[in-house]
Amino acid sequence: MLQAGGIDKLVEQKADAYRSNPQALQKRYSQNQELMDLLAMQKLKTEKEAAARDMQLKAEQTPSTIAEQYEQQLVGMNKNEMAQQTAGIMGERQKKAQQKQQAMGIPPKKKSHTKTMHKNNLKAKAQQLFPHLTVTLTIADALLIAEHCRRTVQNTGASLSPELGAEQSSTEE
Repeated sequence: MLQAGGIDKLVEQKADAYRSNPQALQKRYSQNQELMDLLAMQKLKTEKEAAARDMQLKAEQTPSTIAEQYEQQLVGMNKNEMAQQTAGIMGERQKKAQQKQQAMGIPPKKKSHTKTMHKNNLKAKAQQLFPHLTVTLTIADALLIAEHCRRTVQNTGASLSPELGAEQSSTEE
């Protein structure tokens, strides 16, 4: 069975034959339990791991000059600053949304509630405010926002122009 080149050559030939389809080699090994199949699978696995390590090392190459290192640090700091600013803005928007919901009698989302439970609470409030409509999860937010706008306009003494959709003071008449 062993020819010129020995076991290494046989393992290499088998690995070459199954390189594009290692699952077939794995299936073959599970059926016949031949040592050559197992060695070829090990060789393919080792090659794939080496290629993955090589790609990872190439991706993680450090900059060659100090200027490039400073540039990367600066870019990293800018990204962190942007992330912090975005988080702050999103936090403010979340607070405003919660204040608007509380003004309409909608309790804040409890930590124990899932998003679905909270959305169902919003739907129930919208259905309470608009009993003549069939409220779905899809339109519940829009109805609540519209009701908030209506109340805001009503409380400020302004009215909405049906033609323009813009605010006009009620004292302009």
